[in-house]
Amino acid sequence: MEVEAEFAYMEAIHAVLGRAPRIDEEMIRENLTATLVPEPENPHDSNAVAVQLGGRTAGYLGRDDAREYQPVLLELTRAGFAPTVRANLWAVARRDYDKPRKPRYFANLRLALKEPHLLIPVNDPPEAASSLLPWGNALQLTGEEKHQGTLARYVSSAGDGLALGTLHQAVGGTAKSPKDVIEIRIDGQPVGTLSTASSVHFVPVVQHLASGGVLALAWLRLKGNAVSTQVTLQATKSHELPQQWFAELATIPRLRQR
Repeated sequence: MEVEAEFAYMEAIHAVLGRAPRIDEEMIRENLTATLVPEPENPHDSNAVAVQLGGRTAGYLGRDDAREYQPVLLELTRAGFAPTVRANLWAVARRDYDKPRKPRYFANLRLALKEPHLLIPVNDPPEAASSLLPWGNALQLTGEEKHQGTLARYVSSAGDGLALGTLHQAVGGTAKSPKDVIEIRIDGQPVGTLSTASSVHFVPVVQHLASGGVLALAWLRLKGNAVSTQVTLQATKSHELPQQWFAELATIPRLRQR
């Protein structure tokens, strides 16, 4: 997403760059951290959202974008959090032919920002100790049709959203050929299972965490409506987890004000 009005905040942008660019010099900074600051009291636009770099305003979201994003950003700030995103910055100086001794500065600031309905999960993490698996490739759940009554409570108005789900080892297959499967729950309620082929990739980490009294927590993508919802698990498989992930619990706070 492109930020607007950078031209008015060149001092802040040059501070991030370390200096102002020279004539025709292009300067680039990637993977910066930008903070999004909703400004409901802004006299020019009550939906305004400032974009700050290093604690200083470097631009604003466009009016249409700000109108969509400010409500969810206000939820985060009221809960005591500062919403941050990755940002890339490009800047250049050009010769001003009307004022040859004074260069004109230009900048372009871009944000890696998901759609508003994908910024905050629709539910809170569990009260019990849990560790969040890193985001991974989507795996479709099975049996969601049996749990539409539960899923209907979590479907966002956009028809697409994220939830936090816990992974539990269960018994599937048949009576003659039982197999370990992973059951997925939202707020303690079952919403589907992984296939036996997919479950084998998560049983080891679920067992490992359970041995220490910790729940395996993962991102779920919910798409649909009140009568039909599909759920995909977005989690890294056991054998793909980086060694450092096991060093401490990967926690996520409650992101809404209680």
